[in-house]
Amino acid sequence: MAEPVRIAVFGAAGKMGGAIVRAIAETPGARLVAAVERPDFPALGADASRLAGLPESGVRLQSNRPGRGAADIWVDFSAPGAAVANSIAAAQAGAAIVIGVTGLSAQDKEAIASQAEKIPIVLAPNMSVGVNVMLRLVADAARILGPAYDIEIVETHHRAKRDAPSGTALRLAEAVAEASGRDLGKSARYERHGDIGPRTADEIGIQTVINGPIPVSRIERFGLDINRVDTLFVGIGGEYVNPIIQPFAEWTIDVPSNRQGYVCKPSVSSLGDKSLGNDGSLSATPSRLTLGMRFTPWLKGFN
Repeated sequence: MAEPVRIAVFGAAGKMGGAIVRAIAETPGARLVAAVERPDFPALGADASRLAGLPESGVRLQSNRPGRGAADIWVDFSAPGAAVANSIAAAQAGAAIVIGVTGLSAQDKEAIASQAEKIPIVLAPNMSVGVNVMLRLVADAARILGPAYDIEIVETHHRAKRDAPSGTALRLAEAVAEASGRDLGKSARYERHGDIGPRTADEIGIQTVINGPIPVSRIERFGLDINRVDTLFVGIGGEYVNPIIQPFAEWTIDVPSNRQGYVCKPSVSSLGDKSLGNDGSLSATPSRLTLGMRFTPWLKGFN
């Protein structure tokens, strides 16, 4: 029988860290061997699995990184200030590393990329399959529509969001810039105030709204003169963390909106689906509600 993959989680007591600890517990062939938090974290020494709503595993929160040979993979969802140092330490320890930290500078990314010559590294601002598909679609749209269309990326986050723009919004902008042959460092416009003059041909607008405990949403906009095409994705979900049963719910709305200069109607009627219509109501938006429940057996060895 193959040995389990040994995984160390950085930022293990955070929201993403807890989700990863639970995912490891649910995955055959994976084992949590270390849980790392910052040195001043008040709950150092607590059981990481217990903090994630699971039975105790004996893996305690620690501030020191695992030594060489202690873990096969490091998963880092800690903080921008620690990501580069963690990638260097992972290379020294001979461990592969997955980095989901956002808010990294261009210099940070270059420093992390240099370590990829020594160890396997996955660096992504968003691990969602849907978002990574969206990156491809947005890049294709920018390539097909060409330089005549103005591009704006607008996102909305809850008030606890620390970095702006988010890593996902920046990655969207990078995808657009790469597809359209632009230098994002020169083309990005992060805010507008005062007499800024006319919009430049190469400009890529990236705007962030921080407002209350609201669901995350993003808008990709391609505009030609007075016409525009907006696509809005809104998603909200939650789960109840319990050692045995974890019910969850997720509601998503995908809103293709055409509101300036276009009159869009479905070419084929599909049971009243008006997702390309112009009535402006929620009935014109495809939405999905997903309800589910995860079950964690309480008997050791029972999967």
